[in-house]
Amino acid sequence: TVEKMIAVENQLLDLRRAELEHDSHLVTLTNISSGAVSIALLIAVFTALWRENSRRRLVEAQLWESQRQLENRVEERTLSLSRSEQRLRLAQQAARIGAFEVDMNTHVDTWTPELEAMYGLPPGTFAKTQKAWVELIHPEDRADAAALVQRAMETDLPVEGESRVIWPD
Repeated sequence: TVEKMIAVENQLLDLRRAELEHDSHLVTLTNISSGAVSIALLIAVFTALWRENSRRRLVEAQLWESQRQLENRVEERTLSLSRSEQRLRLAQQAARIGAFEVDMNTHVDTWTPELEAMYGLPPGTFAKTQKAWVELIHPEDRADAAALVQRAMETDLPVEGESRVIWPD
């Protein structure tokens, strides 16, 4: 009968509505849970980023302070070196002695003005080579002077010797 069929259909519809309502409730709970998890994850990520940013700011401040201290030390040492160089220059002038430096890579000889004066050269005119130095030595003393320099470079020990100089004039 039709009424029975309608009643069965209504029961089936009621069951289906209950299932849909239950499913809808589950979907809503899932969405709420997933939203809460997302918010918790966002909070965790932002907290981690905030901490990392704070740590980086602290490290950056420490680096700036280290750089400032290093610059101060470099400035102090540069000033100290400059004063030491001035004292050396005055001592060389007073003692009428000079100094030279040889760059072993380029073989460029750098002389102080006092050393140039000892060889009769105006300041800044030395040719900056071993050959130019040897040519300033008296011909009879050249071989011994060159050998002395060679021995000093090979042994890295102090050497002592004398040679005559031929002035340009």
